[in-house]
Amino acid sequence: MYLLSFILLTVTCLPTWADSVRMEKVWSLSKDQKGRHLFLMPLEAVEDDHGNLLILDKGGQVQIYNGQGNLISILDLRVKERCCGEPSDIALDGKGNIFLCYPNIRLVQGFDYKGNRVYRFPSVRGTPMQIAIDSHGNVYLNEVGFKAKYILCKYDLDGNLLGEFGEPAEPVAVARRTSEDFRRIIAAEGFIGIDSQDNIYFAFRASYILRKYSPSGNLIWEVKPELSLSQPKEGAYFPVGDMEVTPEGQVFVLRVKGPSMDIWNPKGKLIETFRPPEHYFGFCLGRQALYFIENIGYGKIDKFILK
Repeated sequence: MYLLSFILLTVTCLPTWADSVRMEKVWSLSKDQKGRHLFLMPLEAVEDDHGNLLILDKGGQVQIYNGQGNLISILDLRVKERCCGEPSDIALDGKGNIFLCYPNIRLVQGFDYKGNRVYRFPSVRGTPMQIAIDSHGNVYLNEVGFKAKYILCKYDLDGNLLGEFGEPAEPVAVARRTSEDFRRIIAAEGFIGIDSQDNIYFAFRASYILRKYSPSGNLIWEVKPELSLSQPKEGAYFPVGDMEVTPEGQVFVLRVKGPSMDIWNPKGKLIETFRPPEHYFGFCLGRQALYFIENIGYGKIDKFILK
């Protein structure tokens, strides 16, 4: 077990929280005491009901740390289940089972905390990029591909498709010579969140359109923040890096440019914007903490508490 040093650092959030709220850095996960890197590339993270942080590393390994930043266990699901897939997202159900979605093999798997597989089913419409689970155990996937007409598919735990909803959104910053197939795929990509009432939230990666759906899939509201993006010479620019939702329905959206964090209330009104202390590319919301993910240069997780 690695014992990470306890680091305290006070950071003032900018610009709108400067006079009222501070973030205090509690610890940073990057290397062990021997200087070895802990992660290949941390992709996503989720906090469980006990305050433990589960980190999905590139390749399929899940590392579990307690609230003090000490390693509890490592689940190497690639070896245990002989699965050659590369998971892209992680979610927990109400029983604490760990769910992963695998884009390259179009698969969803659920595991207990010992790494035993308890659920397994294929995605039907396309490539599963993101996953979320409601209070009834229903699984929501953001599936993209040529056969996927909607952005969200709803499954039960037996893998039965219960419904699909949500129209794609035209990306805002795409090179002129980009193929229509590429445009179609990125027009459906985004991030999923679910509140305690089982409302579903979706933030598009390539357009920063934020939507809220009812549990039955009806659109409740949609917001389109103004963006000033230049057209890239090739490929596409993704303005949204990540999105998370609190149980009460507050939505945190990480903008790549800046970067900056927007906070929306449950009715779709922007209430706060602040600048993270470093350039992060993802994050995770905990009950008493905010975890930022840096997976481009250093491969680290920083834990902050809001003061």
